[in-house]
Amino acid sequence: MREIKFRAWDTEVGQDGPINTMWYEDDVCAHEDTWNIGHFPGNAIMQYTGLHDKNGKEIYEGDIVLTPGGQRLGVDIEYAMLGDPKFWSITPSECAVIGNIYENGNLLEDSHAKD
Repeated sequence: MREIKFRAWDTEVGQDGPINTMWYEDDVCAHEDTWNIGHFPGNAIMQYTGLHDKNGKEIYEGDIVLTPGGQRLGVDIEYAMLGDPKFWSITPSECAVIGNIYENGNLLEDSHAKD
């Protein structure tokens, strides 16, 4: 059975401007007994795909992976679970997570495969 986990991209605006932070359940649960997605209203919530990259890193939707052929692909949870055609000729364990669309969106800008 696949482990169900989430992370959240927090775009809260503080006194000194935007506080752009990626929060993982472990970060929040260290301070509280449970992690409530409602803590991040209006922000991006991303689900763990249940997959790992070649370095053992968990792959979440919104991640950007580098394929063995040098393509940079954005991960979508729906396609990751149902079989995204972009991944038909490779396995996630052959890829490396190199960032995510919120903190490193520019990594997809110069890629020949943007979706």
